Amino acid sequence: MSAAVHVLYVDDEPSHLVLGKQFLERSGDFTVTTAISAPDAIRLLEEESFDTIVSDYQMPEMNGIEFLVLVRTKFGQIPFILFTGKGREEVVIAALNAGADGYLQKGGESGAQFAELSHKIKTAASQKRADDALRESETKYRSIFDNAVMGIYQISREGQFLSANNHAARTFGYESAEELILSITDVYTQIYQDPKTGKVAWRILLEKGVLENFEAPCRHKNGQTVWVSFNARLVRDAYGNILYHEGISQDITKHKRGEEALQ
Repeated sequence: MSAAVHVLYVDDEPSHLVLGKQFLERSGDFTVTTAISAPDAIRLLEEESFDTIVSDYQMPEMNGIEFLVLVRTKFGQIPFILFTGKGREEVVIAALNAGADGYLQKGGESGAQFAELSHKIKTAASQKRADDALRESETKYRSIFDNAVMGIYQISREGQFLSANNHAARTFGYESAEELILSITDVYTQIYQDPKTGKVAWRILLEKGVLENFEAPCRHKNGQTVWVSFNARLVRDAYGNILYHEGISQDITKHKRGEEALQ
């Protein structure tokens, strides 16, 4: 991993903290901050950010599962790995039910134990970073989708809107994408001014797989005619079956009226 993983290691046994910190930091893959209790760890969480939390279970004031529940409530989905004593299967089940990302039983040779802990931390931190990157990417895509200066849409093979942005909705006189999707159950008969035009558009998509600069008079919600230019493509699955078509739309009514005025 390119950046060192910042670990918060919580245990009421100082010797365990010293040994774990030494072993994990030796590889250079981790920086470890230690806390002697869950309340101490909470104060650290309020002051700085961590990539992963490793916590003992049996601790005074607050046990590991109580600490986990509080972390999830106050600090979100920071990866959390619980250190348990041997023979505590019920604790493991409770921890996983509370949202722990993993667990490790104490005991055995310390080198092997901390090597396994190192692997679990790397796996949990990598997954969290991947999830965060995906969430950020989805947020950026959603922003582009919602704020685009042209309509963007997906339409099922049955003619129903699967998704649309607000610009597409406003083109046809609807206040929001949600209203458009709920109102239009058959694009080809409800959107196009002449249903025959819709059939032509669909036939071109089937034959060529794409619809390029297809201009057509369409129905505005207020009953007036709005001219729209469509560019779209068919989307198929791995077996060649049509899933939907997606595209962009642009209101060209002013342009068309300008052409009519010139003529």
